[in-house]
Amino acid sequence: MNATKALNLWVITEGIAGTENQCLGVAERLNDLLPVNITTLRVVLKQPWKTLSPYIGGGGAHIYAAGSDIPSAPWPDIVISSGRKAIAPALHIKKQSKGRSQVIQLQDPRWAASKFDLVAVPFHDGYRGKNALVSHATPNRVCVSKLREEAGKWTPPAAWGGAKSQGCVAVLIGGQSKAYDFTAETAATLITMVKNLAAEGYHVMVTASRRTGEENYAHLAEELSGNDQIYFWAGEGHNPFFAFLAQADHIIVTPDSASMLSEAASTGKAVYVLDLPGGNDKFARFHQHMIDIGAAKKIAPTDLVLDFAPQMVLNDAALIAEKIRELIADNCA
Repeated sequence: MNATKALNLWVITEGIAGTENQCLGVAERLNDLLPVNITTLRVVLKQPWKTLSPYIGGGGAHIYAAGSDIPSAPWPDIVISSGRKAIAPALHIKKQSKGRSQVIQLQDPRWAASKFDLVAVPFHDGYRGKNALVSHATPNRVCVSKLREEAGKWTPPAAWGGAKSQGCVAVLIGGQSKAYDFTAETAATLITMVKNLAAEGYHVMVTASRRTGEENYAHLAEELSGNDQIYFWAGEGHNPFFAFLAQADHIIVTPDSASMLSEAASTGKAVYVLDLPGGNDKFARFHQHMIDIGAAKKIAPTDLVLDFAPQMVLNDAALIAEKIRELIADNCA
């Protein structure tokens, strides 16, 4: 591998935004250290591989469904993959390239982990093999330059221009997951919380996700419109998610998304994770670790005291990128 010229890097996922953004975040931070040409591949597997991959093996063109990107030679210098359906394609590339491609997996693959050159896992993931790199949380695309770039792509409501404010609060709403139910009651709790913040004089920026659900999303939009202190992004135009992070003084996150909390805690802003019903041991470990290192504070939606001062700003994507740079340097030696 010649590290004096731009290296070819493939990001391979099944196209889920959160997973892909983790990989892109690492790829972009690696590009800060050495030149890389980033190509994003989104794989769609046909049956039975869709259900049984990677356990039944295989990685050739025959496993891909219509509409899928299909990895083919010439093979890249670096692969960053994440998600169960990306494991077989990534390891197929490693085999076909005769090990020339450095293959990095983000998150515990739970299968054949030792075959990867590097497995980068957040603290709450279980894998601790010889090729493991443990970060605090999940890597992401948040960095100073990204926030500066995105801040100018969203214009706050005109009413905020001359209005006295306690500050700006970004509220990041996730939704239904295996660990957390997102019910109509959950939506009502969040609506009350946002209105209370507005009543206290905060400017509140609210964004929801596809997991919020259509009915809950519509309820949020209806209840949070018509208040000059509140901006609810209704899904039209450029997504202001990163702009919200850039402009917020405080960031409140529902507890169901490790990615959202990791992104928020990478900004240097005051971050609060809501104490809502649900969860499991893995999320409990994650939330407690974020609290222990001073990256976030847990609060109840009915007891909002926004007084947190972060003791740590996360930069997990850069941590992983530096390890990849070391692997490449060792391979070139």
